Amino acid sequence: MKEYLKKILTDASDKLGYKLAPSDIQLEKPKKSHHGDLYSNLALILSGRAKQKPLDLADELNQKLSYDSNLISNVEVAPPGFLNFTFGDGYRTGILSKILSDADNYGSSEIGANKTVNVEFVSANPTGPLNIGHGRNAIIGDTVARILEFNGYRGTRKYYFNN
Repeated sequence: MKEYLKKILTDASDKLGYKLAPSDIQLEKPKKSHHGDLYSNLALILSGRAKQKPLDLADELNQKLSYDSNLISNVEVAPPGFLNFTFGDGYRTGILSKILSDADNYGSSEIGANKTVNVEFVSANPTGPLNIGHGRNAIIGDTVARILEFNGYRGTRKYYFNN
């Protein structure tokens, strides 16, 4: 979604005569949810070059935005010159569809391809009494190893007995 928003903001700024690269545009998640899903301070950045008030420039940018209303349901201009974007139902259902279609592989990556890791963790002392800490350590160690393997790492697990 960030790449899509950068593209439409770049296009809108081009229409106003400001040539920008998508990397020049910053998008952040607002601290308060009523400000939308992402916001841009593009008008604040361009206001010096444009010799305009940021709020007026944000209004102009908003008028030049061309976007799919299924992906973006609302664009709000907020003082002192922010553009607040609210994602549409089409974006949200698209994400859910992707999660369902990828099923067990959703969220995996190949970031660890061709890399080997060894996850070491303490196991229960076979000669002593078991406690909740032994189970906790085994669960955490195994979980870390599984997450790494899910992201492409070749993993080995090493249990230290009687430590």
